[in-house]
Amino acid sequence: MPTQAKQNQNQSLSGFEPYVPQAGEEYMGAPMRAHFTKILNKWKQDLMQEVDRTVDHMKDEAANFPDPADRASQEEEFSLELRARDRERKLIKKIDKTLQLIEDEEYGWCESCGVEIGVKRLEARPTADMCVDCKTLAEIKEKQGRQVIAETVTETERSYAPFFVSGTFGTPNTLVGASLLAMTAAYSIRVQADPPLSRASSLPQG
Repeated sequence: MPTQAKQNQNQSLSGFEPYVPQAGEEYMGAPMRAHFTKILNKWKQDLMQEVDRTVDHMKDEAANFPDPADRASQEEEFSLELRARDRERKLIKKIDKTLQLIEDEEYGWCESCGVEIGVKRLEARPTADMCVDCKTLAEIKEKQGRQVIAETVTETERSYAPFFVSGTFGTPNTLVGASLLAMTAAYSIRVQADPPLSRASSLPQG
């Protein structure tokens, strides 16, 4: 999650008392679900207000500056704001999905292994759908996958280098197209390959 989004989350989730389960209380019983419903609804409300503020700000600040540098600066500012709001709109959709899980009494369990995610982790990130262990493993797989793709693309581009030098692909203007072709081929190779840590599923489960 981007830094700004993390800051927004921390601000939106502040002001709530940590949930203290009673002795023998059922995990994700009615009181606990109500606690997280309240947190998520408040978070959603804050995000929607931020989106509305951005729209109003852009309407108020929009101007046709005669200086190209001023116009470019304003466009860059608006672009950054729109990207931030787009992330927040996606987050609102995830919050809605999470609220539906609470309503269906399916909230709070890891979608990968089925264990309890835990109250503390959910209070830190109410939309979490994986336990810490599964999330860590997923991030490792994702990181390794990006590394494999980058290495494969690099090797494929190197294999095309002699053609670039000899002019087999024609004029230098075609180098961009050839590079895209190489990257497409590399991506196809990566998709067909076994995913990183594919053997992990066959390991004994502790």
